[in-house]
Amino acid sequence: MTQSQTRVFWFFIATFGFSWIGNLGNWLLPSPAWPTPLNPVGPLLAAFLVIALTDGWNGLRKWWAVWKNFRAPVWLYMVALIGPPSIHLVSLGLASLSGIPLGPLPEREWTDFLVLIPIVLVAGPLLEETAFLGYAQLQLEKDLTTLTSALLIGLGILVWHLPMFLAWSPIGQISGLFFIFAVTIVYVWMLKTGGSIWPPLLAHASLNYFGERYLGGMLLESADLFFYYSYITTIVLFIASVLVWIHGWRLATTKHLPDTESVVRNR
Repeated sequence: MTQSQTRVFWFFIATFGFSWIGNLGNWLLPSPAWPTPLNPVGPLLAAFLVIALTDGWNGLRKWWAVWKNFRAPVWLYMVALIGPPSIHLVSLGLASLSGIPLGPLPEREWTDFLVLIPIVLVAGPLLEETAFLGYAQLQLEKDLTTLTSALLIGLGILVWHLPMFLAWSPIGQISGLFFIFAVTIVYVWMLKTGGSIWPPLLAHASLNYFGERYLGGMLLESADLFFYYSYITTIVLFIASVLVWIHGWRLATTKHLPDTESVVRNR
């Protein structure tokens, strides 16, 4: 493995360790204080540790340059915010047509949106995509194509979720496997097109919020969730396939680079 690939390998090892240490600790010394089942801070801690040990302060400064770069086309931000709920709405429609009963929308006050959306943004996407996309993806692209790097990142994220996958039904496992690879390709396309981690980060947050906190609440039976998410997976897989067909291994035809350095770049 090259130096960049070795760094990403140890990044995922550290991510897995930081994220699942609570389960091991709870097995050795049972306590509700352990973070279980998954510590979402794992990727962020792992990226910080690997960057600090390998590139020091200069590496952390470059990583921070990725964080603070919000410059991306407005249309891409709109896609990030509107696209995920649209996918959920189409999936709900397909679920209803296939005979799955739907209930009413969960009641939400406007204050709930103000509180829940920032929580969903920070509790998952911010802790994950700043590391997966903002560090690991860019490291792999030093030696590999954008598409190959995205597939390897998807594989790493799949392994990271593996303990959770083992508790799912077979159809849930298959759906989750295809979803992770497909959505990673879509997120990387957004990263490469906009030159910023924030559009894919917001897309991740929007996808989580409208699926887990809002529109997904219309499903009356938990067993129906697997079929519902299978529809979502099919749509995201179709989008990812179209992006690969159009753009090939680059996953983008334009690039908008930060002023600091070419920390987000096409090969």
